[in-house]
Amino acid sequence: MKQFFLFIFLSCIIIIGCTKSAKTDNVQATQLIPFSVNNYWVYTTEDYDTSGNLIPFSPSKPILQDTLIYSDTVINDTTWYTNLPGDSLGLMSTTNAVYGNFLSENTSHIYLKSTDEDSETIYQNFTDWQYGKLVAFNKIYNKNGYDVIKNVDTLVDRNSVYEYDEYYVKPGLGIVEIDYYWVNYHTDGSTSFSLRRKKTLKSYSVH
Repeated sequence: MKQFFLFIFLSCIIIIGCTKSAKTDNVQATQLIPFSVNNYWVYTTEDYDTSGNLIPFSPSKPILQDTLIYSDTVINDTTWYTNLPGDSLGLMSTTNAVYGNFLSENTSHIYLKSTDEDSETIYQNFTDWQYGKLVAFNKIYNKNGYDVIKNVDTLVDRNSVYEYDEYYVKPGLGIVEIDYYWVNYHTDGSTSFSLRRKKTLKSYSVH
């Protein structure tokens, strides 16, 4: 499962202070995701079984709330934002793209991207895995009350996709939802995919 890419930089940090409703939609798209030391995004998580049924939470398994919050670090005169010291992935955003940097190796890649084309497919290879990114930004989706754009990440092993993740992004605000689809292996040798996890933006503070 591509825990690596989502939310390698997610941590369960309790934030106390003023937050904005995730329905507020008055931000400016000066960055695709507006990283700053004082910005944060709080997400709720829902898990589903292989039949698509919501797995209920119990007092012993409360609803998860993951918080994105960043500190900054400078590499080669570029500022990257990360959850250091716990995470090894730094992120940097321009108006049209978000770049990731594996801080221990100082290797960069495209994390999210906007394009003027109808779609663009990007394949990136790393030491022990490969993923492909389908960028389809001319189509506008609606998620949680936002008009958003979409990236799809596919994780590949031995030339076979075993997970794909749909990222829905409000430019200038950030990721408002991620849907994770995991492969199901059937006894007849066939495969299918089902929604197994959903992360939804609950509140945020963006300056």
